[in-house]
Amino acid sequence: MFQTTSQPLTARQLILQLLTVMPDSRASVRGLVRAGEVTGIDSNAIRVALARLKKDRLIRNAARGVYDLTEQSRPIQRQVTGWKTRHDDIVEWNGRWLAVHVAGLGKTDQSQLRQRLRALAFWGFRECAPDLFARPANLRYELNELNAQLNELGLDDDATIFEISQWPGFDSAHARNIWDCTGLERRYRDGPQQLRDLLPVLRTMPFAQAADRALRAGAGAIRDLVFDPLLPEPLVRAEARREYLQEMIRFDDIGRQMWRVVLEHEGEWPETKMVLDPILERSAA
Repeated sequence: MFQTTSQPLTARQLILQLLTVMPDSRASVRGLVRAGEVTGIDSNAIRVALARLKKDRLIRNAARGVYDLTEQSRPIQRQVTGWKTRHDDIVEWNGRWLAVHVAGLGKTDQSQLRQRLRALAFWGFRECAPDLFARPANLRYELNELNAQLNELGLDDDATIFEISQWPGFDSAHARNIWDCTGLERRYRDGPQQLRDLLPVLRTMPFAQAADRALRAGAGAIRDLVFDPLLPEPLVRAEARREYLQEMIRFDDIGRQMWRVVLEHEGEWPETKMVLDPILERSAA
């Protein structure tokens, strides 16, 4: 569940998202086709996407008519599915900065460039000067540990990572503009209420429509959290970010259970309230 809600959901994105929902990251072709029906993606598009993902070595046949993720896809999967515990990576900020220098690495290989920028974005690095990406040094990892994680996610081995103790001219006001701290604060404030407001709306919808809406809403929120730069105080209100995270954990549990019904259920769809009410009762207990 990590698709932005402002863009159409593709068959490829749907398959990768749902493989993170199911136990052992497995799903049947029948279940994925049924999921495509819920989200308005036809069965042919699902089958073509499965073939291409297999060719790209991101998924494999786990059994006849069943797919799971390959080891090649695991680093990205771990990063994406680890959004619930990302706050564990934060330590108190000492005013220092982490920086990655990418000059001379080349920009003609578009695939490698996308992987590089994605790896840096996963860990909240922003381009603060030409070919210099930086972030506050409020992560618990040593430089070599963080470098290894960035490399695993697609950063070039030749990139240079280092720490800056003092950065003349680069103050909190400058940082707030680069990371759009105002936008982050707005997301932290509005996101939890939007998720809470959606639950009673879902209950009134036909089940397939409710599952589709839950997927898209949850996916947008998870993308927010996966790519959150984990900025420290005083750049953002860390407590507001934690509140957004806690509300999304609750919503994600509800959405996952709904989508297991989509992937495993046979026959007519159940009434939405018959699925949601027991889940909501357990989550409120």
